Formats: sequence, C-alpha cells, structure tokens
Amino acid sequence: MSSTQEISADGVSSSPDDITDTWAILRQAYDSHDDFIDRLHQLERRAEWMRSSIRRMDEIMTALARICNPYGSLSDATVSNYLEKRSRPSCGGVGDGEGIICVVCQDRLHCHDDGGEGMMMIATLGCGHEYHVPCIKQWLLRQNVCPLCRTLTVPL
Repeated sequence: MSSTQEISADGVSSSPDDITDTWAILRQAYDSHDDFIDRLHQLERRAEWMRSSIRRMDEIMTALARICNPYGSLSDATVSNYLEKRSRPSCGGVGDGEGIICVVCQDRLHCHDDGGEGMMMIATLGCGHEYHVPCIKQWLLRQNVCPLCRTLTVPL
C-alpha cells in the first residue's frame, strides 16, 4: 500500500485524486443547485408578471365590454319573463315565415322545432323582430339589444 493512499474506517481506500474528484463533483452539484434556484426564481418572476398581465387584460376586457355593450346583459329569469313567445307550425307553406331567417343562427324561422310535434317557438322582441326562442335567449343573456336593429330590449 502506498503512503499517499489512506484506508477509511469502512475499509475503502481513497487517494488524493479521488478526494479531488469528489470535491469537484460536490462543487459542480452546488453550482448546479445555485443555477437551478436562480432559474426557479426567474420562473417565479415570469409567472407573477404573467398573472399581472392577465389581470390587466381582464380589466381591459371588462372596460371594453362596458363600452361595446353599455346596456349589459340580462338574467335568465328576466329574459324568460320578457320574451313574447308563440307557437307557429313548423316548415309551413308560403306566407308562414317562408324565407324569413333568425339572424342569430342564420337558419329559417319556419324549420326550427322547439314547441312540440310540428310546432316551433318564436320570440318577438319589442321592436317586432322575430327569432327562435333558444337563439334570442342565448343572445339576450349576453347583450340587452336586438341583434338586428340594436334597440334596447329591456329598459333598465
């Protein structure tokens, strides 16, 4: 056994080169750990920046919604109470809605079956425009104006 090699208590021999290599590995692990922590902090800062950007975008979208839709939307109960609904025979002949379309879904008014067998439900707004009940209900839940003439639907 050489004088530069030592034997530890568990019987494993180690040379100065082994110790140097071990220290190099530990140093590299420590540096890698520091790099990892630095990158983790960078990611945390980016995540916070993104969260604040999303909050700002939400504020901007809310402001735009108020500008573009100053009358707001309506509740489901308000919409249901307001709509004038009536049944009309579906897919009727000439003069029975032939060629008239629901501007929300772009489908003909006389071929939307919602009111039972052979009948459909049509809703008429205060301005006189007609729509399929589910179509205009969905619209009014978002905007309180007629989709065709932009007249206020329910006075606030």
